[in-house]
Amino acid sequence: MPQKIITIILGIAVVTALAWYINKNYITTTSSGTSVKVTTNHLITPTSSNSSAQPSSDLLYVTIGSATQIFKNENGSDKKVFTDADETNKIIMLSNLAPEANEVLAITSADSKKVGQLISIDLATAKEKKISDNFSVPENLAIAADASKLTFTSFSNVEANYGFTLYYENLSDNLPKTAVSSQVEIISPAFSPDASKIAYAITTGTNTDLNTFSIASGKADKVITLNGNVLDWVSWPTSDSIIISKRKASNNNAGEIDTVNPNTGSVTEIAEFNGGRAGFVELDSQNKLAFIVAQYNTKVNSLTAGQIYIVDLNSKQKSTLEKASQILGWLN
Repeated sequence: MPQKIITIILGIAVVTALAWYINKNYITTTSSGTSVKVTTNHLITPTSSNSSAQPSSDLLYVTIGSATQIFKNENGSDKKVFTDADETNKIIMLSNLAPEANEVLAITSADSKKVGQLISIDLATAKEKKISDNFSVPENLAIAADASKLTFTSFSNVEANYGFTLYYENLSDNLPKTAVSSQVEIISPAFSPDASKIAYAITTGTNTDLNTFSIASGKADKVITLNGNVLDWVSWPTSDSIIISKRKASNNNAGEIDTVNPNTGSVTEIAEFNGGRAGFVELDSQNKLAFIVAQYNTKVNSLTAGQIYIVDLNSKQKSTLEKASQILGWLN
């Protein structure tokens, strides 16, 4: 009988240890009710051929309260790098990070939520540079990795121009050019790593097209149609991998993060999430993926705070940071 009891106890211990290992290494659940699971061994080839020599990256993220604040998570420690607490003009909208220049774009205003100054912020020095005095707040705002271009979308309810328009412009001349017009929303535009193309999504009914626009040719091409799915986020970290946050059209509380090859349209799932939608998805040169899962009312934006997840696609380890309103990107 004692031997049988010992065997039962050992069996329970093994099962408990296995459950702990699976939870720690494959599923991360937070008190907010969101969770993430890594679902593939697929690794994304970094843009740099010398990626193994790249230093570890620091994640930049935003919190919004009485002030808009930008933090850098460096080796697990958070450091505030910018705040508008003492600024007359407050931040209305921020772009993603331009990692090669360590800059973000911001639209600021003292009293308006619709029009403001377009500025760039050097996150190394916190210095601001004015780009435009009167910049209408767009639906989306993104900057190229080298800070040479910006892209944004706007909506017009004027009958003659009703719908959404995707624009791009060189930051050196401030002359916006029309890329694409659409009767339905243009979702999450993102530059390719060399800033020669823009990826974006358009959902019609329950189907979504992932497209790319070539600045040189002025033509848009469909990469893939995702039937029955909605895209909430698009980013383009490497030449052969566009990253999307995808969910079923009927499901606002679960989905997956995939890579899409812009040349072949092949799709590979890399993670699943539950408890909301995933947005602000950013990948660094060492295959670390960061994103926010939150309960967005309509679409992914910085008005709703959510849980930051970091997934190391090399080791399949996961971690969480504080809740935040936006991820700007990774700084090498």
